[in-house]
This record gives sequence, structure tokens and C-alpha cells, in this order.
Amino acid sequence: MNLKELSLPEERLTKAKTNSIDEAFFWQFIEQHYGYSRTKKVKDLPRLLENLALANGAYLNLAGLLLFGENPQIVKPSFIIKSIFFPGTTNDMDYYLDKEDHTGHFKEVFQKAIGFIMRCLPKVQSGKSVNSLSVPEISRIVFEELLVNALVHRDYFCESPIRVFVYQDRIEIISPGSLPNHLTILKLKAGISISRNPILCSYVSKGILPYSGLGTGIQRALEQYPHITFKDDKDLNQFKVIIHRKREHLFKYNTLSETLNETIKDTDASLLNLLKENPEMSYDEIAESLNKGRSTIYRSIIKLRREKKLMRMGSRKTGYWKVCESS
Repeated sequence: MNLKELSLPEERLTKAKTNSIDEAFFWQFIEQHYGYSRTKKVKDLPRLLENLALANGAYLNLAGLLLFGENPQIVKPSFIIKSIFFPGTTNDMDYYLDKEDHTGHFKEVFQKAIGFIMRCLPKVQSGKSVNSLSVPEISRIVFEELLVNALVHRDYFCESPIRVFVYQDRIEIISPGSLPNHLTILKLKAGISISRNPILCSYVSKGILPYSGLGTGIQRALEQYPHITFKDDKDLNQFKVIIHRKREHLFKYNTLSETLNETIKDTDASLLNLLKENPEMSYDEIAESLNKGRSTIYRSIIKLRREKKLMRMGSRKTGYWKVCESS
């Protein structure tokens, strides 16, 4: 077995050259933690990155790319977080409330994913008074700990994304790779941690993400919110975290889901009626007429075309919409 086969995934070289780093972010980190003045940058950047275990020669390794790359997904398109917000409790791919692929280096991906989750969760009243401040349904700290864990400890030999699914009754965070070595869920809850990616752990613990490196993130998440289930799936080679939403809020979500379904039906009907009278309308014109967002109109049209209630005749520029008689 050669050295390449023995190396950790984060040490493997990528096709990204050392000049493809986000220099502003990189030098901010270097100044803060190593005392290099930004006005006195070392001339040999590749050598510096190599000394920091982030590159070899003119090329970044995977750790360097993920931590400081300006556009890491150009080289590694699958190393993203894919998030989707469903109105129900299943993967109804015909309709979703929100969807986003979070790209960028580690810090950017983390911040975008956190932002997505928090905007999907409603605020709840924190006290009994009408003047009580509203707070997120589940504390942001819970998702910070779990997302950091997913980014730092996932298996980077698996070229697949981390997935975040927000449902009516739960939130799932699914990471590529089952638990390493002899680590178990019981040990994980007890604060025992095995570092699968030591270079990433080392840098992230220096303030890139809210991560201490002590292996206590899962414990902190459970202290904040105990309604969390962990599933280590060896067959599918993935680790799933399920954050269960509290039952007392389910009535609100069921009502919300019913309202959304009615809204969807109303939008579909209005859209079909509009296109019967004006078959040559563009997406923007439809959105303006119905006072809806362009993305909402786009999803509704996709849904109607799948249901064979709407057809596009001719080209995108000179064609027109045909409302099927059965609709």
C-alpha cells in the first residue's frame, strides 16, 4: 500500500492551486492566530500554506480548499450542504417551501446553512405576557453544534453532500459516513470523540466555526434540547441526526400546512385561468399579475406540467402556454 492510499482524505491534493484561496479571509485568520501582519505578507504563499499543512507545492490539499478556498465547489462540487424545507412530514418532491445549496468555504457554508434552518423555524412566545420577546422554536446553539459536527467529522472519502431536511415534525441532518472505528452513539453522547479529520478539527477550533475540539458538542446540543435522535447507518454509510419538534406546536404546523395547501391550489387555479386568457405571458408577467414571487410561479408551473394540466407549445421566446381541457 502506497503513501497516497494511507493518507487521510483531507491531506489529499486537489486540482486547486494555492492562488485560489480567499485571501482576505485567509490573511485575517493568519493575522489573528499567528501574528503575521497583513502589510508584510510572505512572498512564498505556497510554502506558507505547505508549512500550515494546507498544501503541497503549488496545489491545495482538501483541508486547505475547504477551509480557505474562494470557490471550493468548482473543484469539489459535492462538498456542499443541500437544504430543503417541506410543508409536510415526507419528501414530497412535487412541492417544497424553500430549497438552497450552500456553497463556499467552511465558514460560508456553515453560516448559510444555519441561516436557512433558522428562517424555516417559527418564533414562539418566550413568556406569558403579550410583551414577552419571541424566540426561535429550537435554540440556534443546537443547530450550530450539530452542523459543526457534520462538517468537521463527515467522511470526505464519500463525495456526496451533507443534507438538511426541514419537516413539519422534525429536522434531519444527514452526513456522509457512519461513525468511525469503535465509536458508538452511546460513546458519542458521553462526550467521547474520534477525530476523523484532524487538520480540519485543528483549524476550525481556532475560531473559524464555534467548535472547541473537546468532543462535547453533542452533549451541549442535548443539554439545550434533549429531543434528538441519532442513527448510525453502516449499510447506507451515513450518520443521521433527527431533531424532533415539540408536539405542542404540531397543531400550528398542521394548520400552516393546510393553509399552504389551500394557497397552492388557489395559485394553481388563478394561474390556469390567467393563461387561458393570456397564453403568451412570461414568468415575470404572470408573477406580477398574481402578485407572487417568480420562484413561486416557476414551482407552480412545474407542478401543473407534471400533472398534465399545462403544456408549453413552441420555443421559450416565441411559444405560448396551453391549458389542457381536462383541467
